[in-house]
Amino acid sequence: GAFCNTAAEDLSGIGLFASQYDWDHNNKNLGEEGHMVTIHALPLLKFTAYEPVTFKSTNRSQFFVDGWKDSYTTQKTGEIYLPIMTSGGECTVTVTTESGFNKTFTTMFEENKIYNLGTIEPTYKVHVIAQPGTSYADWTKVNLYTWITNGAGLEWPGQDITDKTTEINGYTYNVFEYPTNYNNNIVNVIINNGTKQTEDIELGTLDKDYYVIYSPVAETQVLTEAPAAGSIEEYEAPSTADPKPDTVTLYLKTSWGWTDWALYAWGGSGTWGDFSKWPGKAMEYTQEIGESTYKAWDIPASCVGQPNTQVIITGKEWGDTKQTKDTPVTFTSGKDVFVEITGWDGSVNKATLTVITSPY
Repeated sequence: GAFCNTAAEDLSGIGLFASQYDWDHNNKNLGEEGHMVTIHALPLLKFTAYEPVTFKSTNRSQFFVDGWKDSYTTQKTGEIYLPIMTSGGECTVTVTTESGFNKTFTTMFEENKIYNLGTIEPTYKVHVIAQPGTSYADWTKVNLYTWITNGAGLEWPGQDITDKTTEINGYTYNVFEYPTNYNNNIVNVIINNGTKQTEDIELGTLDKDYYVIYSPVAETQVLTEAPAAGSIEEYEAPSTADPKPDTVTLYLKTSWGWTDWALYAWGGSGTWGDFSKWPGKAMEYTQEIGESTYKAWDIPASCVGQPNTQVIITGKEWGDTKQTKDTPVTFTSGKDVFVEITGWDGSVNKATLTVITSPY
C-alpha cells in the first residue's frame, strides 16, 4: 500500500518510511522533471509516484527543484528523488495527491541519507446515492459492503458511511474510500441499512472513482463521472395495476398479524357509506407494489378533496378488535395515499399509523 513499511526500522512511528541508509551524494546528478542538480550531502526523499504528489513543509525544511521551495508538486511518475534541506531539529512534512492521499510525518533528517517513502499510490472512492422518491432514499443508516472478485473483502454489513458525505452538482453522496490494496482489482459492493440491501453491484476495475445510483425499483446505475445537476430522475410511484378513472386508493403497509382488516373514515361533506360504519369497510383487495403486499381501499369520489378527513385502521387479534389512532389524511384527486402501521402507543392502547411518501 501507500508508504510501504518493508524494513524493520520505523523512523516516524507511523510506518511512513520503508528504510533509511547511508548514501554517497558526491557528484551524483539527481533531480526531478529534468531539473538536474548536483547534490552534496543533502538528505533525499525517495519514492515511486503514480500521479502528481505535493510535498509541503510546515517547519525547518525546504525542497530543492530549480531553487528552494516550501512546497513542491512533482510533474512526472515513476521513481523520484527529491532533495530536502533542513535548518536543524525535527521537520514536519505533509504529502498529498489529487486522488485524496494525505499523510503528515515528522522526523529528524540527517545528511548523507536517503529516506525511502516507498510507493505513493492513488486512492479511489465510490460515491453512492439512492434514487430520490424511493424507500432507499429514506434510510437513516447507510453501510457499504465491498469485496474483490474472488478475493478478500469487508465483514458484513460493511463500513458505516452514513456521515461520510460529499456534495457534487447539487447531490449529496455517501462516500467510501478504498484502501490501496484494492487498487487494480475488480471490486463489488452491496449497499444496505442493516436490514435491507441492494443486489450485488459490480463496479469494475478499481483504477478510477465510481458513482452509483441505487434503487429498489430501477436498474442500478454505475458511472465513472458524477451525474450532472438535475440529471438523476426522481421516482414517481405508479397507481394500481388496473387504475380506475377518478379513483384515489389508500394502501396500507403492515407486517402485523391482525385479521379482518377494515378502514374507518370520516370528515368533510362527502358520502363515506360503509367507511363511516364502525369498525369500517372491510379490506377490498391487495396489491403487490415493489417488495411488499399492500391492503387497499378505493376512496369514494365525493370524499376526495374534502377538508379535515381522518382515518382509523381496524383489525382483530385473538378475537379482540384493535385499532390505530385517529390519523389525518388528505385525499387529493389523482394521487394515491400510502400508510404504514409503525408502532404501538401503550398509553392509549392503539397503534400508530403513519403516512409515507413512497411505497418503495
